[in-house]
Amino acid sequence: MIPAAQAKVWQAAAQADLQAILDNTQAGDQVILQPGTFLGNFTINKSIALSGNKDTIIDAQGKGHGLELKATNVTIDGIKIINWGDDLTEQDSGIYSERDSKHIVIKNCQLEGPGFGIWLQRGEYNLIENNTVIGNDTLRSADRGNGIQISSMKHTEVRNNDISKTRDGLYVISSTENTLANNTVHDLRYGIHYMYSYHNKILNNYAYNTRAGYAMMNSRHLEIRGNRTEDSQDYGFLINYITY
Repeated sequence: MIPAAQAKVWQAAAQADLQAILDNTQAGDQVILQPGTFLGNFTINKSIALSGNKDTIIDAQGKGHGLELKATNVTIDGIKIINWGDDLTEQDSGIYSERDSKHIVIKNCQLEGPGFGIWLQRGEYNLIENNTVIGNDTLRSADRGNGIQISSMKHTEVRNNDISKTRDGLYVISSTENTLANNTVHDLRYGIHYMYSYHNKILNNYAYNTRAGYAMMNSRHLEIRGNRTEDSQDYGFLINYITY
């Protein structure tokens, strides 16, 4: 990151070329989105902060990712993202980071769309906090993405999010030393779903109106404490091939 004294604050109106602004930023800059709707799919290539307010919307127009992150040390704060793609093979997501997902903060955002809400992969030391993710329940459960998915991640915290109408609320695979705490997950298949993940903490979450509140599979050294589930169709807690 460059020294804060050299950082620039960019103000982006809805009619501006947002991608051009993002491309011209330098590490440490802040981009503030003004109220309005930004149409398109946008990529962040620099270590910047992107923020908005309750009237700031990114509309991906039914395809691809809303925001794709290709840098470390990125903060996304207070933005509404809607209408991204539904191609699960392409991993279409509201916010997507495929590799080198390090020191990313995603907070206070609202995401509404058919694919994955937030997808972070191959990184560490991230925070996903105080977001709302709403899927599309007109689709079959199997045709929806997961609300928040972390894959091959370490030292990441997922806290105080509300997730509904996706396939699974929080999906964790091949990840170690992460914490999922105080999340509310409802009206979906599995509230929290763990696969092949070790030394993680699942603390004080609340699941309701699910097929299974918590599905813990092929994992070990999990701390599962203080969680609650109501109105599960099949299982409150599904514990399968779990050790320690």
